[in-house]
Amino acid sequence: LKLASEEKIRLGDALIKLGVLSEDKITWALGVQFELSYVDLDEEMVDWEFVMTLPVARLRELQCLPLARVGASVYAVVADPTVEGRMEAIGELFPKQQVVLQLASPLEIASLLSKAGAKRGLNSSRAHLERLIEALEDPDARDLRDRVRKIVLGEV
Repeated sequence: LKLASEEKIRLGDALIKLGVLSEDKITWALGVQFELSYVDLDEEMVDWEFVMTLPVARLRELQCLPLARVGASVYAVVADPTVEGRMEAIGELFPKQQVVLQLASPLEIASLLSKAGAKRGLNSSRAHLERLIEALEDPDARDLRDRVRKIVLGEV
């Protein structure tokens, strides 16, 4: 309590800082307090197509990872439901849908959201390459093909 008071941090953060409890244990305890189940996340639990339709940067801010959308419900995990305004902001991401929340480790959520950002980057790069290939297949794109070949071969 002394550390929490002196540094003006929450008790759970103080216990983590002192090494008394892990972040996972604190999150589990929050689950008990708020009657939310704790989920040990796995990459296979995530509907990546669904996540890719959402603003990943905003999800990072909220420490929230949607897992799936089933009918009118969205199933998601959140790191800490006690942060003021977080639950309302999550609800705003999914208007007219029931959000079913569970808790998960902040580190696991952050790791999977990083993978979502990487997947989004790969999808974007793939789309650009597909458009480039289409352009190169155009019979009138001879000059473009020559320029691309020179760039790829380092002749420019």
